Amino acid sequence: MAQTAVGGRSKDSRTATSTVRGLWSTEDETFSATLRRFIQMRGLSVTRVAHRSWLDTAYVWRLAKENVDVLNKRSGRRLDKHPSRDAVIRLGLGLSLAIEEMDELLLAAGYAPLVR
Repeated sequence: MAQTAVGGRSKDSRTATSTVRGLWSTEDETFSATLRRFIQMRGLSVTRVAHRSWLDTAYVWRLAKENVDVLNKRSGRRLDKHPSRDAVIRLGLGLSLAIEEMDELLLAAGYAPLVR
């Protein structure tokens, strides 16, 4: 199984994401795709989510519009800033996500789910 290093930690991407897999449309969905899916499910605009999350609108637009995973290097281009766990949680709160959905967003960003 693929190992992914995130912020000095490694995780098994297939194992970690399978724990909250019920809501996912595809197993290899990127963070950006997951974020866009939740935005569309809620019928909100990226701008509205940014305001509700108290995050910079341009930053949220960049996170949501990426065609490739923002967590991985892209050849020949600069690295996009990895969203912090705090930013991911703020996005989840701005989207009014349920706990299972928040866990899904955190896992897509490479973080552990919420402690319950």
